[in-house]
Amino acid sequence: MIERSITKGLVLNDRIDAIICGEPADFLWIKREDIKKIIIKKKDNYCSSPHFGPLVCQPLNRCLNYNRKYEYGRNYIQIKWYSLFDDIIENMNDKVLNNYSKVDN
Repeated sequence: MIERSITKGLVLNDRIDAIICGEPADFLWIKREDIKKIIIKKKDNYCSSPHFGPLVCQPLNRCLNYNRKYEYGRNYIQIKWYSLFDDIIENMNDKVLNNYSKVDN
């Protein structure tokens, strides 16, 4: 699921190198290798929708009133990562703490 929804591009052999969150002057990033670690680490979080760690699987648009404007999304799903920013910060903090503890030892 991680490969299919996050780390692969539209072209079969393309893969992302990192996710960047923010603006060009002020941003955070996370490497592809760390994405899987974060998602597996968050596997016990409670959510009312089907989820894979912090990734939530939900309908693109339920279109309960049969509104023609929203009918196109009725049969599609979307994968959302609501806590992306917080998870990137947590990953960066963990790396700093790990490096700090290696220096002390």
